[in-house]
Amino acid sequence: MTAPKLRIYETSVPDGFEWLLAVNDRDYEVLRFDGQPRSSAWQPVHVKRLTVEEEGPRKGRRLTPSDFPSCSGSHILIVSGRAKEKLGAYLERFGELLPLACPDGEFWTLNVTTVIDALDEAASNVFRARDEDRLLMIRKHVFRASALMDAEVFKLPPRQSNIIYVTDKFVSKIRESGLVGMEFRQLWTADLN
Repeated sequence: MTAPKLRIYETSVPDGFEWLLAVNDRDYEVLRFDGQPRSSAWQPVHVKRLTVEEEGPRKGRRLTPSDFPSCSGSHILIVSGRAKEKLGAYLERFGELLPLACPDGEFWTLNVTTVIDALDEAASNVFRARDEDRLLMIRKHVFRASALMDAEVFKLPPRQSNIIYVTDKFVSKIRESGLVGMEFRQLWTADLN
């Protein structure tokens, strides 16, 4: 019999799907969450939909509408109105859905407030800032499985990473929902004994 596995992923948006872009470049910093609640003082960030590729060899190509449009990498998770309707209560178990201001649809960003100190820094391959106790990059993730037994959506402490991490439970929930525009890159796996 095969031992059950614990897998950790980061999310990404498949090629060819729509993006949301902050109208003001400074707002990307507003969307960098540190695990602390923000709903009481939240002012919706103004965003616009990118529905057609604007540059490169595929310039002019129409992009597929997404329930999880990318905004700026795996540290920001955006959900459409349809995704909020289907998964809002589930996602709010791990943080806050904060509204965005978009003239072309309803969108929210998930501020993940579930922070788990689960990275085994000694076993991981990390690039550390010279004068700070802060990681600039994690080249290879190694987690402490015991800290993640009930995890589904989480972040590491801000000094380690700003990425939103997910487990198989979250991946299954997304796949079962029928929502589109999210894929997963496996970062780590461990046998559960």
